Amino acid sequence: MGVAPGFGNWGFILFLILILLIFGIGIIFI
Repeated sequence: MGVAPGFGNWGFILFLILILLIFGIGIIFI
């Protein structure tokens, strides 16, 4: 399911971290 060779796992991990950061910032501001 990788978009680019060797990018699948890291891309997914970075995507999850980005979502967690967005939710964290949202909770802080809300």
